[in-house]
Amino acid sequence: MTDVETVVTDFAATGRTGRRNALPDILGSNAGAEATDLPNKLADLAVGGKFWHISDLHIDPTYHITEDRTKVCYSSKGFPASDPGIYGDFMCDSPYQLILSAFSYMKRVDLQPEFMIWTGDSPPHVPADELSTDMVIDMISNMTHTIRQFFPQLPVYPALGNHDYWPQDQLPVNENDIYRAVVKLWSPWLQPEALVTLRKGGFYSQLIKPGLRLVSLNTNLYYSPNKVTVNMSDPAGQYQWLQDTLETSRQNMEKVYVIAHVPIGYLPYAKSTTAMRENDNERLVNIFRNYSDVIQGQFYGHTHRDSLMVLLDREGKPVNSIFVTPAVTPYRSFLEQYSNNPGVRMYLYNSQDFGLQDLWQFYLNLTEANQEEKPNWRLEYSLTKAFGIEDIRPESLYKLALKFQAPDSKEFQKYFTYFMSAGAMTHLQAGLSAETLEKAKAELKENPDTLHQDIQEVRDMIITRPDIGFLRTDDAFILRFLRARKFNHFEAFRLLAQYFEYRQQNLDMFKNLKATEPGIKQALKDGFPGVLSNLDRHGRKILVLFAANWDQSRYTFVDILRAILLSLEAMIEDPELQVNGFVLIIDWSNFTFKQASKLTPSMLRLAIEGLQDSFPARFGGIHFVNQPWYIHALYTVIRPFLKDKTRKRIFMHGNNLNSLHQLIVPEILPSELGGMMPPYDMGTWARTLLDHAYDEETDYCPESYTLSVKDLEKDLSPKSMKRSQSVVEPGVLKRPEKIKSEEENMQPLLSLD
Repeated sequence: MTDVETVVTDFAATGRTGRRNALPDILGSNAGAEATDLPNKLADLAVGGKFWHISDLHIDPTYHITEDRTKVCYSSKGFPASDPGIYGDFMCDSPYQLILSAFSYMKRVDLQPEFMIWTGDSPPHVPADELSTDMVIDMISNMTHTIRQFFPQLPVYPALGNHDYWPQDQLPVNENDIYRAVVKLWSPWLQPEALVTLRKGGFYSQLIKPGLRLVSLNTNLYYSPNKVTVNMSDPAGQYQWLQDTLETSRQNMEKVYVIAHVPIGYLPYAKSTTAMRENDNERLVNIFRNYSDVIQGQFYGHTHRDSLMVLLDREGKPVNSIFVTPAVTPYRSFLEQYSNNPGVRMYLYNSQDFGLQDLWQFYLNLTEANQEEKPNWRLEYSLTKAFGIEDIRPESLYKLALKFQAPDSKEFQKYFTYFMSAGAMTHLQAGLSAETLEKAKAELKENPDTLHQDIQEVRDMIITRPDIGFLRTDDAFILRFLRARKFNHFEAFRLLAQYFEYRQQNLDMFKNLKATEPGIKQALKDGFPGVLSNLDRHGRKILVLFAANWDQSRYTFVDILRAILLSLEAMIEDPELQVNGFVLIIDWSNFTFKQASKLTPSMLRLAIEGLQDSFPARFGGIHFVNQPWYIHALYTVIRPFLKDKTRKRIFMHGNNLNSLHQLIVPEILPSELGGMMPPYDMGTWARTLLDHAYDEETDYCPESYTLSVKDLEKDLSPKSMKRSQSVVEPGVLKRPEKIKSEEENMQPLLSLD
């Protein structure tokens, strides 16, 4: 889709995680001033009307501070909270105290808004079986009443989010309990005619003031995971209703603000994936283009990211400004690349034509708030002041976007500086415990005072490899490569380059790399990989592979490799694991010669290149247990391609589990490995990644997957292998009840101690 031009995808996404004073020219040296002082500081900027925009509150009633960080909140899905405090954690949805602090600030700052838009999502990010229709209604009710308590006289215009239904995402096209509930809850804000369509399909229109209408869409009907509306040409008749409403507004000389939860356009950091189904996205874009003379702004939530977009007409002229506001919740899925500090936003508009003049973004430094046990909400930036633009109408935003695209863009560098400020650098270490911070300093040579320079040194090397598409170059991403190479700038860059080069060379392997892809899903469900809940004494995550679990009739070795890579991508988001690293245990019990024959040199080479040479993980040990002779033989094949440091970290225990227990205490190991824990549940990690999709049936034939690996069968000499300083050699996995060993009487070809 080329008609929606992404202007600033994830505007200052990493910056908001810790930025302190992005606009000294507005707030002066008194950035932390009391909220009551702010209206006077901004008075000269305020022209025309103003309104608040809040989104993605995602209250988590289970949030509480406890020593076991995996149990701080249900929304973390078993992942440890990073640094929980009174006002929340980046791995969790919002505690009530955080939401109260946001509304308290908005009320206290007294910017005299005329109304508020609220673009959905009250319930937390938890599995469907943790919620119910009644619970979802209760949470929407809780948030509705909380808003009304703080702003009893302020008109509020809500939109439903994909989590505002049970089960999530499956919003229907007709009347139901939740639609009826919100009609009742929101009736003090909405007119009777608006409630009619809200009850029917979750959407409505209402006149805000003479000449200005609000249209609240239920774009969840077009959301890709919504199975209810698949193949429907016009779910709930919303398309026809929207065109009729916009046509009436045109005839009545009205301007329109469009609000919704799921935005049009591409998802953040995705070049080809739209948030809603592609055909629905195109249809909405065409409607908005046709009525661009009527629509003065579009406002969304859902992504939790601060994004700006510009809608272009068929001739390439900018015709609509599109805004996606940051979330109140700081929640970040373990699969997501960034976290965000809580944010709320205010828009300024011209009272004559209702064109948008500016936006003021406010945020809470969550780390600071938790440390000080006091929420110090503050202004992050004014878009016009930050970039010297006249307003935030389509023409101005598009000109700014074009400036951002220039290789030596001063505007982009300024934008970059905002989220590269000292506060942002501090946040990069915010997820580390005091013990791990000391470890990072002592073992990795990580210095918080030079973190910015270290990251920039690596970033500056990117121009030396124009042949590689570096799809991510943000601070948090580069930092993990520095940690993997102990802050050796050149080695960190080489690993970063190899990371993207490997993906370029193996495009098919990374196409549709997600847990629900059939081959990956089946491998995950068989325990590829298994991930133990407890860390070892060095704080390392323990991965276990039970080799005999590999059902070669259902998925390939490449599927297993993809599942492991996907899992590592998820886990490496945890800063603690970037520093402490991982341990891998491969149990080869009952792994047959026939299964081993599928581990061809070319496949082993693919795994080594992907995991040893191209991934920023630190492996403290790789342990083989119960390995048969032919695994020793395979090891001799891969041994020349391993770094000396890697070889020293590979331990061949054979049947001697006592030697394993000397390195990893049995108290944290499952019984299969001679440990004191219960037998390992192969589906544990899969359920974490797949959530409600775990039990869905998938059809997959391994033969249908073709991997394009250039010259995979060619030179296997050590010179042909890329080297690095970390390695993981994934085994294969499922433990059948009975299995015959075809080669049980054969003699080993070699003997290793």
